[in-house]
Amino acid sequence: MIPLYSGSSGNSTLIKCDDTKILIDAGFNCKKITEALQSIREEVSDIDGIFITHTHSDHIGALDVLVRKYNIPIYGTESVIRKVNSYCKKPHDRSLDRVIVNFEDINIGCLTVKSCETSHDSDDVSVCYKVTNGKRTCMVATDLGYVSDDIMSFVRDVDAAIVESNYDIDMLDNGPYDYMLKKRVKGNRGHLSNEDCAKLIRAMEICGTRKFYLGHLSQNNNTPDIAINTVMNYLSSFNDNLLSLCQIAVAERYQPTRGIIV
Repeated sequence: MIPLYSGSSGNSTLIKCDDTKILIDAGFNCKKITEALQSIREEVSDIDGIFITHTHSDHIGALDVLVRKYNIPIYGTESVIRKVNSYCKKPHDRSLDRVIVNFEDINIGCLTVKSCETSHDSDDVSVCYKVTNGKRTCMVATDLGYVSDDIMSFVRDVDAAIVESNYDIDMLDNGPYDYMLKKRVKGNRGHLSNEDCAKLIRAMEICGTRKFYLGHLSQNNNTPDIAINTVMNYLSSFNDNLLSLCQIAVAERYQPTRGIIV
């Protein structure tokens, strides 16, 4: 699992197993996705599918050109696929559109992908994804709004995950956003704070997850140091040994992060 980009500017994650390679989201633009993949010795033409969490621009900015240029299948909820087609400036082959259903297995090469609905304020049904090869499982869990009971069940039996750590509460409260935008970010259809992220990681660690990226950090209301220190301080309050058991890193905003072997 390799985050190509992660943050409020753009998001895309490569997950590969043997010859099967998929992207979770395709933010920024086609050129940046291509450059990011080439920097880790991968090619866009080898991508077998793009799984979209939701249609905010930081998750689909590259999609229009990628799909038409490389004929890559797009996977998303029915409302996501509908929005993608209205978003794209030029039509693409509609046979590339693949509708997913909550909790339903999607088999693609040696990987199986499953989705779980999230609470986020996009104009479609947003999801997070869990990917397995039958032996190891990883997960991309951002733009959650809040950790629902479904999400809490979904994160079980995961070996590695990207978990949203969007904002620091003090930075958001004292930052430049207006009242309504602050309320939106904090709300149940917004984003997870660093504290929320720490609590979710703790719950996942109890279930056996050991490898984590902190992802989707806000450019205005967070920093990598604040995010990772918040999570580590929370975990150490339970058991000092947790920090030695868990591998925790911040996913880079503008370049690929060193991958995790799940």
